[in-house]
Amino acid sequence: MRYGVDVRAIRRDASGAFAVDVPDGSLGADGVIVATEADVAARLLTDVAPEAARRLAELDVPPIAVVALGFEASALPDLPVGFGALIPRPEGLRHLGSLWDSHIFPGRAPDGRVLLRLMFGGAVDPQAPSLDDRALVALALEELRRYLRVQADPLFVEIARWERAITQYDVEHVARRREVEADLARVGALFLAGTSLVGVGVPRAVEAGLAAGRAAAERMGAG
Repeated sequence: MRYGVDVRAIRRDASGAFAVDVPDGSLGADGVIVATEADVAARLLTDVAPEAARRLAELDVPPIAVVALGFEASALPDLPVGFGALIPRPEGLRHLGSLWDSHIFPGRAPDGRVLLRLMFGGAVDPQAPSLDDRALVALALEELRRYLRVQADPLFVEIARWERAITQYDVEHVARRREVEADLARVGALFLAGTSLVGVGVPRAVEAGLAAGRAAAERMGAG
C-alpha cells in the first residue's frame, strides 16, 4: 500500500505489462483500476487508452460551493426531522438544495445544535461558487430564512469550493460510456471506477468500485 503518491501516467512497458509512473520511478502491474475524477482519469489514460481518454475529457463537470452553517437548535424551531431539501428552480432560490447533516448523521453537531449545508452552483448557476465568502454566507442565510425561518446568525461557518464537482450526463452519455468501456476492454485489465460514467453520489461510486474490483479479479484470474 502506498499513500500520498502522485500517479503521473499509465502506460505499457516493453514487455506489454502495465507501468504506473510515480515520482520515484515506475510500478509494474498486472491490472489497473482508475478511480479518480474524469479529468484526472483522462490525463492518466492518454497513452494507454487514448479513445477512452478523449471521451472522458468531454464530460462537463461544473463547480459547486458548499456553505456549512451551524446554529443553536432554538434558531430553527420549524426545522423538520429529515434529510434536507432540493430546491426547484421556479422557487426563485439560488442554492440547489440543503442537507440537514445533524439529522442525517449522528455526532455531526453538539447536543442542542444543528448543522446545515447548502450547495450553490452546478450547471444551472456555475458563477455562484465564485462569490466571495461573505456574499455566499449572506445569500445562504437570506434564502434559509425564506423557507426555514432561521431566527439567529450562525455559530459556525465553513465554506468549501470544488472546481469540478458534479458530472453532467448529456444525451450522448450512453454512447460515450460504451466507447470508453470498449476502449478499456481493448487494452486489457484496465478498469474505471468512480462516478465519471455510472452516476453521482456515494452509493453509485461504491457500486462502481466493487464492479471494477470483481472484473479485475476475474480478468487476471482467467489469465
